[in-house]
Amino acid sequence: MAEADWFARYYGEQYADSVRALLTEERSEREVEFILRETGLSQPARVLDLACGAGRHALAFARRGYAVTGIDLNAEWIAEAQAAKGALDARFIVGDMRQPVGGPYDLITSLFHSFGFFSDAENEAMLMSWSARIRAGGWFALDVWNRDAMLLHWQPEHEWAPSDELRVREVRTFDPLSGRIAIDYTYSYASGARHEYAASFRVYTYTELRDLLGHTGLTVTKAFGSLLGDPYAIDARRLVVFARKQA
Repeated sequence: MAEADWFARYYGEQYADSVRALLTEERSEREVEFILRETGLSQPARVLDLACGAGRHALAFARRGYAVTGIDLNAEWIAEAQAAKGALDARFIVGDMRQPVGGPYDLITSLFHSFGFFSDAENEAMLMSWSARIRAGGWFALDVWNRDAMLLHWQPEHEWAPSDELRVREVRTFDPLSGRIAIDYTYSYASGARHEYAASFRVYTYTELRDLLGHTGLTVTKAFGSLLGDPYAIDARRLVVFARKQA
């Protein structure tokens, strides 16, 4: 069973090893271009990236002339982002996403399934607090796993190799009453090192997310199946929604 703050331990070196090959600079640049196209945001708007990691999206926004804030719980990733920013208009903060800072913002992003870690009440309270820091007419962009597709193609066990040096095994269970997926991860390295983590995510349907965001004063205006603009459908791997605060 996952601990209450399981994410503080999970999102570290081993997780980074498992996604490094996927999260290329080219991909990040294309995703940011898509977000800017859909929101129509122009410089020097203020952007906040929640759970920004090492700043791959935040830095891409900053390179385009936006004033960027990134927040993440991992101090090493924040230090990496801070070192990479150079003279860009960006600041990076070590912090818990449940504790809002700064603002007002023209755009807040929560990308690469960095949402749903907490209880339903905490998830809503977090959205409410960040929504209050969005300017009138501003945007919230949320990118999560598509729950419908996960259940349609349900795999109780899944193993994959992100590199020649690492294999990742996932054992999954889904609770339809709570809408949570529990995943036991095992990271096995060619060197013989082995790391185990237990995670728990609240996964939402489109309708649930639409209503949840609506409760916080944001109106969902668009939904896609990826951060590159693929159509949203039941078998899309991801659910990307754009919600706007009333002007």
